[in-house]
Amino acid sequence: MLSNVKVARAIAEGRKQVESKTMLDAEGIVNLWTQIALSDPNELTQHIHAPCRYCYGIDHQYRWKTEREFTERKAEKVFFLFHDDNERDGAMSGAIVDPRIPDDASGYGYRLTDPPNPACPECSGMGIEITRMADTRKLSPAARLVFDGVKETKQGVEIKVQDRTKTLENIAKDLDMFAGKVDAEEASPLDHLVQRMMGAGNAVPVNPGNESDYLVGAPSIAGRCW
Repeated sequence: MLSNVKVARAIAEGRKQVESKTMLDAEGIVNLWTQIALSDPNELTQHIHAPCRYCYGIDHQYRWKTEREFTERKAEKVFFLFHDDNERDGAMSGAIVDPRIPDDASGYGYRLTDPPNPACPECSGMGIEITRMADTRKLSPAARLVFDGVKETKQGVEIKVQDRTKTLENIAKDLDMFAGKVDAEEASPLDHLVQRMMGAGNAVPVNPGNESDYLVGAPSIAGRCW
């Protein structure tokens, strides 16, 4: 039936109507795939090496963020160690000295955003490892296409993302990289795509128009197998 001119014309007209309603044409779909394939995963999650509490403390002693943090921690320890109100007051004021009570001799100003101190004897300059997740309300258009929701697990919160390998395969197929017989040991779709893009800067069509035009129903379209 596809060889019938009238049928082919009707199908082409139907596709135009669908593309018009969804505001996506073939070039727009490839543009979405390209944004997903080239998106930066650091926009969603980051694995950071931050300084430990001893990195920048005076004489590499434990350093506090603020005076309020120190006061609260000290009060917790004092109320745990002493049960008499007078003793508690004396410990908080410094009249009672006990090595188990924390002090602020190392000062304040601990910041996770500082780099680890290479001279720190506690962490040997390695710092501490922290995994941070992005505020999904503030993602870029490309990151929104990759973001596929949040999942609660026993190990904590997990950010789900679109399959970038499948997206690369979709682009490769659209560019006819798989045309003809494909050898099992041939280069991967990613290698094909890189070679094609290096050979011609305009190999992957990107529409420079308004990005918001392409975001209507983007996650569901980007995740389909073409």
